Amino acid sequence: MNTTNSELKTATVAGGCFWGVEEYYRRLKGIVDTQVGFAHEDATFVGSDNIDNLIEAVMLTYDSSVITFEKIMDHLFRIVDPTSYDRQGEDQGLHYRTGIFYEQLSDKLIIENFIASKTSQYSERIQVQGRNLHHFQIAEARHQAYLANNPSAHCHVDFNLIQEDEKK
Repeated sequence: MNTTNSELKTATVAGGCFWGVEEYYRRLKGIVDTQVGFAHEDATFVGSDNIDNLIEAVMLTYDSSVITFEKIMDHLFRIVDPTSYDRQGEDQGLHYRTGIFYEQLSDKLIIENFIASKTSQYSERIQVQGRNLHHFQIAEARHQAYLANNPSAHCHVDFNLIQEDEKK
């Protein structure tokens, strides 16, 4: 990749089990790095004792000259049921909630406007939320690039949703 004109940024998304979400994004042009882990929106969060409040998420490092933040959000809506609160595929529970996390307050409005623009496409209420990312705890090494290392493992994400011109 030519990094002369690139601007690397980060985005954190949650779309159910992080294995499939990570693998989907890993295959996209412009995604430079992925890390799976647990996101938390509570500034008072300490340690991992209260895993009920953690959300499985993927932190993406991306080249914004190749893929935009809006396109990253669009891909999330492709691979999840945005009207489901705590379930994606067969995975159910609060830690499988969907969301787009922001670290900069300026991104909050971008996320809210993007989600609002999608509302008319669904008959049910969109459950994907813009969330403030106060903490991201990287998951154990065995979870990183899990589906790349274990291609026969189960996943709710349909990788065929990536168009040919979007693939690395």
